[in-house]
Amino acid sequence: MKTFKIEDMDEKTMNIYENLKGQVNAVFKNSHECSFKTRETYKERMDMFAKFLAVEYRKQNIKKISNEHLTHYAKYLQEVGLSTSYVTTSMSAIRYFYKKAVGERFKIKSNKALGVNCRAKEERIGRNRAINDQDYAVLLAKTRSDDLKEYEYGVKLGMILGVRIHEFYRIRVSQIKKTLKLGLIEIKGKGGFVRTNPVGAEAKALLIEVLKDNASDNDRVFVMKNEKTHEKIKTFEDYIRNTRDEFGNEYTYHSLRHRYAQKLYAELKSRGVSEYEARMIVSRRLGHNRVDISATYLDETTTE
Repeated sequence: MKTFKIEDMDEKTMNIYENLKGQVNAVFKNSHECSFKTRETYKERMDMFAKFLAVEYRKQNIKKISNEHLTHYAKYLQEVGLSTSYVTTSMSAIRYFYKKAVGERFKIKSNKALGVNCRAKEERIGRNRAINDQDYAVLLAKTRSDDLKEYEYGVKLGMILGVRIHEFYRIRVSQIKKTLKLGLIEIKGKGGFVRTNPVGAEAKALLIEVLKDNASDNDRVFVMKNEKTHEKIKTFEDYIRNTRDEFGNEYTYHSLRHRYAQKLYAELKSRGVSEYEARMIVSRRLGHNRVDISATYLDETTTE
């Protein structure tokens, strides 16, 4: 396998790489799905893939690849010792990019068919990242004492609906009205995938309150016309981090989503739903379509 270090590339290879990187940048420039952080990660992984294509194949057009290129790339990443999580995220970045770049014209095989190793149970699950009830109460109380209604709503919606932080900032007036009418909420998540989840009485009451308090000057509820979404996300994440550190705890906004998943799973099991079906429902409500994804969110205390 050839070296991927830029300083070791000859001039021709470097020019090919810069050309491919420009093609990657052009696609991501017009990309607004996913959170700002996820897009940055995906772009970084695509830059790495562009380097691979330049060195290994001297490819001039990044859109013209095959599954054989991806199989070779997956093998390379695993041979150099990168974690399975790194490899699967890289493949997610590639899928995202080619969906944006060429649509359905390029059918990418499954990770298994591409030779990506399955993650070990420990790597899939890791530690329990869910926020506990006490920390949730403290975080909520802090938003109220600081008179930050937007953050209070953000924390509540993360817990009750399991939204990602960028999904929270995407919430629209029209979306809420449709949800209250149908009893279902459409959420556009990572990769532009849309999931439709039922909403209960607690969520409806909260959304009605959000609608009444809405002060936005456009359809977006929590983003004004002169504001940038990624900046608001960073500020909210910093607020949560500072609150967490102040009380010596460990959680992020995503920890609310983990807690949502665990509560939903426990509720489903209490209603007699089978293990497999409960995990599948949790996965779909989170915006995924694979039952094994639920293992990332469910710790052992919720899966007995």
